[in-house]
Amino acid sequence: MFLSDFARKNLLIEFQRILSRAANKAIYDAKGKPTEPHLTKEIASQIPNGLYDALTSYIHGYEFEVHAIFCHQFPYVTFVDEPNKKCELGDLLFIYSEEGKDKGNALLLQAKKIKDSKFLPKDNEKTQLALYTKSPEFTYTLSNSEIRKIPNDENFNGAQYLLLFPPYDCDCQYRSVLPAIVKTPSLANTDFFADKLLCLFSDEGIGKFEISQDTTDDWSKIIQDFIKRRNLNKNVMDNLERRDFSCGSHNLYKVDNFDDEKISEISVEIVTNQYGTAIYYILPKSDLLLDNPNINNNTGEKVKPFLIVYINAKKRKERAEYNV
Repeated sequence: MFLSDFARKNLLIEFQRILSRAANKAIYDAKGKPTEPHLTKEIASQIPNGLYDALTSYIHGYEFEVHAIFCHQFPYVTFVDEPNKKCELGDLLFIYSEEGKDKGNALLLQAKKIKDSKFLPKDNEKTQLALYTKSPEFTYTLSNSEIRKIPNDENFNGAQYLLLFPPYDCDCQYRSVLPAIVKTPSLANTDFFADKLLCLFSDEGIGKFEISQDTTDDWSKIIQDFIKRRNLNKNVMDNLERRDFSCGSHNLYKVDNFDDEKISEISVEIVTNQYGTAIYYILPKSDLLLDNPNINNNTGEKVKPFLIVYINAKKRKERAEYNV
């Protein structure tokens, strides 16, 4: 998508405000000492509607759909060559597509709260680092045992670290780092996270993936694994429509099997106007994990809250009265 200088400047300002709001709310909620899950949760609560408002305000001629889910169970990956090595794929995933285009942009982030200006991975974090830097083959539940891997060539920028450093109260303390930089841990060459969000919508793009489901590209397959989960959410939409929400045919995204009996426990926020729709919902149990982020699920794996944001844009049709 082409962004004018006006749109680029104002979108960046809005993205900075969204992150600063999230940072300050996390500090307030956590009494000055936010945990990594608390910081991630506030990003999740601020970004969906914040992105929607910014995009519809400063990019004209398009309608936007923003679908976001904050869930409690994220699929762990298992290394093919070393089955004893398991880790989470990431903490946040942003997917952007534009109707009529054959490629979209995606940004997968592993969030790390740090205490100073350097990221020094501990023993249990080195597997995660290897996933992003050494491109091992892996399997996870989303792929039905098909093998995937994250590219690590010099032109790939779709999987990054999101470093959160003190005092955690401003967007400038949210930095994204390419894995190649993480190998020599220093924040000297890191980018502002707000800038990376802007890349999702601009011509230069980030983490480009093929929209076609017939793709043979590994990164594109990973993104398609998430997009295909939409069919699992029909029961969610059916229940929402019975509660008189004006959702139309929009889809929600999630990564684990949903329990019909717990439909009433979902927290849903819906914003809709002539420019599109934003839907954000939280699955049960995510709040519990903020108090104990290392709680185990049924498989015995450690889980943390995870945010998926899917943004779709399409050119808005001119109204008939404007053509008279």
